[in-house]
Amino acid sequence: MTAPLIRAAVVGCGRVSRTAHYSSLKENEDFDFVAVCDTDSARADEWAQKNNVGAYHDIDELLDRENLDFVTINAPNGLHPQLAVKAAERGVNVMCEKPLGMSLAEVDSLIETCDRAGVKLYTVLQNRFNA
Repeated sequence: MTAPLIRAAVVGCGRVSRTAHYSSLKENEDFDFVAVCDTDSARADEWAQKNNVGAYHDIDELLDRENLDFVTINAPNGLHPQLAVKAAERGVNVMCEKPLGMSLAEVDSLIETCDRAGVKLYTVLQNRFNA
């Protein structure tokens, strides 16, 4: 029996998403890449069309409409904790670009939120000593 696909979305349609996250999700047979989200509506619409996925301009709308299992957060650094908490509180596993937060208190709060929600939290550290 085949495991169900992991329904995933990318939040933030900047360079990192375009050069790494989109292709990783599309090429991995365990994922169903279903949507992108960016407050820059033209950018979200463009990348949604290029990837044949849904476009959202607000994370709350994305989380309300899609039944997601996993989201990547690739937005400006100061937004990482806020966006990750929104996903975690809805039971969505989170992979967040570094930094997880702008202070240790923000990171601790994010970890606690994910623990309470029973979701996984990952941070991207593709270069071990380049954080």
